[in-house]
Amino acid sequence: MSIYDLIIRNGYVVFPDEVKKADLAIRDGVIVKVGDHLDGKANEEYEADGQHIFPGMIDVHVHFSEPGRAHWEGFETGSQMMAAGGCTTYFDMPLNGIPSTIDRKALLEKGKIGGMKSVIDFGLWGGLVPGNIDDLEDLAKSGVIGFKAFLSATGNEEFERADDFTLLHGMKKIAELGKVLALHAESDPITQWFKQDHLIEKGAVAKCAPPLREREEQERLITHLMEGEFDMISSDHSPCPHELKDPAVHNIFEAWGGISGGQFSLMSMIELAVLHDIPLHKVAMWTASAPVKRFGLSSRKGQIKHGMDADLAIVSLNGTHEVSETNFFAKHKQSVYMGHTFPCQITATINRGKIVYQTNVISEWERGEWLKVIDSGIAVNN
Repeated sequence: MSIYDLIIRNGYVVFPDEVKKADLAIRDGVIVKVGDHLDGKANEEYEADGQHIFPGMIDVHVHFSEPGRAHWEGFETGSQMMAAGGCTTYFDMPLNGIPSTIDRKALLEKGKIGGMKSVIDFGLWGGLVPGNIDDLEDLAKSGVIGFKAFLSATGNEEFERADDFTLLHGMKKIAELGKVLALHAESDPITQWFKQDHLIEKGAVAKCAPPLREREEQERLITHLMEGEFDMISSDHSPCPHELKDPAVHNIFEAWGGISGGQFSLMSMIELAVLHDIPLHKVAMWTASAPVKRFGLSSRKGQIKHGMDADLAIVSLNGTHEVSETNFFAKHKQSVYMGHTFPCQITATINRGKIVYQTNVISEWERGEWLKVIDSGIAVNN
């Protein structure tokens, strides 16, 4: 009789194309068997009767500002926040640290900190800034999942916005390296123009500034791509889940950028699915399998099947979750969701077979791993 580390029984498993009741057997952090009424013993069993088992969410855009600005948000509380939201892997952005993640030394320093503090798995973005074109290859070889550049002022002197020279040469090099380039595509001159007091007082900013700033930069980028004979890219401003509930802001330049929402991304997607009769396997695609495909991760993550990492979010659609300061794990307790009640509840989060979160309790002794994306696969560095 087989002995497993963990068996999860009687859950409604969200597969890529259907939801079906099944048991999951896990050994050494990997799903080794999926089926009805699995035989065998386990060191631990989890009864998921009536609950849904999603693949762990993969959040490709978080800001944990270590080293240097941990007072904003850091790996410890930030990763706890993500785990409490059913996230098992996240990708941290490069700009807010001191130093910013723009060379190999800074990358390794940040990866070491994350490896000591993060309770779930993580990857790291690298930066594209003026003067670091020669660092891009080392960053890619060291495992960054992609590169980020700003076309408007970042607000951080450690991470300068990319001029056209940097952007064109950077795009060419990043394409050669087979990596993704993410762009904060807002026109800096238009942004600065809209910040003039007389325009802010008229309330014009909140209504028309973001689309105008973004459209100007997107059109300019497409021109660069065509003239430089780069592969064409799609341009799409898809809102983050927390933006769907973000109240109107009269003066967006006084708003606190990056107010935490990652703990509620999966629940907000499930809420929308329930409201609009969207199949739950679509939610699993948006939050797990699509990020895996987009960033060229190996087949270990993003779906629930034999041979995959046991990265799971167990969700009750019969329970509710009212957001409060006591159950919000971020360092700062501001959120557009404060006081909102979701029609679902994350009851457990499992990262590589280890229960890292269970109904408002974080298993702080568990640590995640730094996932280095190299040659379309994953190398793990603890």
